[in-house]
Amino acid sequence: MDSNDKDFSVFLMASTLRALWGEIYPSIVGIIIGYDNNTLKAIMYLDREPNDVDLDNLSTITAEICADFPSFINCEESCKRYGGGNFNEIYFSDFKNVESFVAYKRKL
Repeated sequence: MDSNDKDFSVFLMASTLRALWGEIYPSIVGIIIGYDNNTLKAIMYLDREPNDVDLDNLSTITAEICADFPSFINCEESCKRYGGGNFNEIYFSDFKNVESFVAYKRKL
């Protein structure tokens, strides 16, 4: 299956939800997953400064997704501190022209 397949996004979302199972912890505000050609892109937003453990956690998530999609040759990962504001604005500024979706945890 390649990224031009109409069901690709559905399978990617299902794979991502499976990869996120058990990997979400309280300091995660949101995760954006996207793809562009053969590259999987992932950004994790935290309510504090990211550390090595956060990047390892994101790497675990993306490795599980990439295992389901051999078409992903590259993977771009980053962890950022969420500074507040409108999450949609951050999403659109970080993922211009990329097929993507958001896993966003709303704090109560």
